[in-house]
Amino acid sequence: MKNDNTTKKNKIHTYFVIWSLIVLFSSIIVSGVVIVTIILSLNINILDMLKEKPFISIFILIVTEVLVGIIMTIAIGNPIIKVMDELEKILKEITKGNYKVRLKDTKYLKEMNKNFNKMVAELDSVEILRSDFINNFSHELKTPLVSIKGYAEELKRGDLTKAEKDKYLDIIITEANRLTSLSTNILNLSKIEKQEILTDTKKVNIGESVRQVVLMELKKIEKKNISLDLEIDDCYSLANEGMLEQVFINIIENSIKFTDDNGKISIKVYEDKDLIKVKIKDNGRGIAKENLNHIFDKFYTTKDKNNNIGNGLGLTLTKKIIDLHGGKIEVNSEKNKYSEFIITLKKC
Repeated sequence: MKNDNTTKKNKIHTYFVIWSLIVLFSSIIVSGVVIVTIILSLNINILDMLKEKPFISIFILIVTEVLVGIIMTIAIGNPIIKVMDELEKILKEITKGNYKVRLKDTKYLKEMNKNFNKMVAELDSVEILRSDFINNFSHELKTPLVSIKGYAEELKRGDLTKAEKDKYLDIIITEANRLTSLSTNILNLSKIEKQEILTDTKKVNIGESVRQVVLMELKKIEKKNISLDLEIDDCYSLANEGMLEQVFINIIENSIKFTDDNGKISIKVYEDKDLIKVKIKDNGRGIAKENLNHIFDKFYTTKDKNNNIGNGLGLTLTKKIIDLHGGKIEVNSEKNKYSEFIITLKKC
């Protein structure tokens, strides 16, 4: 921390020295202009003046230069020095973790002030996200652990029936799976968030990829007696197949989770000019209007009527993957009526 402060102070001192030199040379130029103007206006022959009274001439030059330098330093230098002093104080606050500070508006160094305040605002935003992430992660981690501990302690009792034991074991397994899903999603999201360029791409049959995911989820669909309406065409896109498969898993599993028994899910994959559209729609519980803008936020979750909840990372991961592919994901929904996810990808 001391090294950082020393570096920042050295930079400020460097700026001050540079500015002082600028003021010095400016004062020399301005004083020269002033003297020449006086000489010309008074029709004084400078050579004669230097011959007759050389010391007086030099004295006048020095006095004029000093006066002009002092005036320029006071008029221009002082405000700049004040800005630098304020910058040094703010830098000290930032090193203490205070990201709420801002440089005051001034007519000097406007662009620097603007960019500096923007930088501090970004740091503040990152700090808030970091704090929220830690708080949310702690909560998501603690909840299943408490359940596992509680039901494991219950299993130690000797008076439980087989049905009770099976019930408690099922809950422990469910919560353990939830922890596994949480850790997997965090690792995947952490990896993908660092990516700026899509890698391991190839020509992928989007329709076939969706069909494979439907087959993977078929047991869950049959268990709830959900009817399927499938219109899936073969469409090809340059993509990372594994990542897109994860997208389709996340959305289809959400549709199954939030659709009641005997409900309906329709899936369409088709070409629309130079684009590929994937539409996944269910007649489940839907999403309230006020929640639609938050469903892609980290750790944002809603409960269904059976209190089944996710970890709030699946859709965040989904959107990041679609963004990496240069695509778009949209959501249409009406509470207690339907939810529809529309994915748009580029055709190859």
